[in-house]
Parts: sequence; C-alpha cells; structure tokens
Amino acid sequence: MQRVTIVARIKAKRKYTDRVKQESAGLIGPTRREQGCLTYDLYQNVDDRSLFLFHEIWESQALLEEHWKSDHLKVYRQATEEMIEEREISVLGNIEAS
Repeated sequence: MQRVTIVARIKAKRKYTDRVKQESAGLIGPTRREQGCLTYDLYQNVDDRSLFLFHEIWESQALLEEHWKSDHLKVYRQATEEMIEEREISVLGNIEAS
C-alpha cells in the first residue's frame, strides 16, 4: 500500500480570510481522527494572510478517497464555496531512493 501526500493551496477572497481560516482549522480535529490519516497540517502564509496550505499524508489512495467523501469535508466545501478565490490540490506519490 503506497502512501499518498496531498498539498492543497487555498486562496481566500481577502474579505473572507478570517472565516476561511476558521472553517479550515475546523477540519483538523475530525480529519486527524479518520482512518488512514497520518499527517494533516494547516499553514497560513505570513506575507499573504489569505493564502493557506494543507499538507496531508494518507496511508493509501483508497483511504484518502474516503476522506473526500466525509461529512465534515462536504460541510466545509459548502460553507466556503463563495469565499475561495483559488484552490489547487496536488496528489503526490512517494519516490523511493534507488
């Protein structure tokens, strides 16, 4: 089973920065309790406070896909839909040293 790393870049509309931060931080607890979640961290850019970055590591693609179906993520997406200017999600597999 190959681990999967997620880097999600979220750019809030400036007037919603605090609200997006609050909603995003609300994902941390429930997500860390999900099966297969090894790392789930949220960062805020120090120069551009409207820019957030999630860094996640999951035990497998299948468990990540279960996360994407979770109720708390669905609620987050609905709550922030109009507040997000840009969203970029990268799904990365680990490269082993040869």
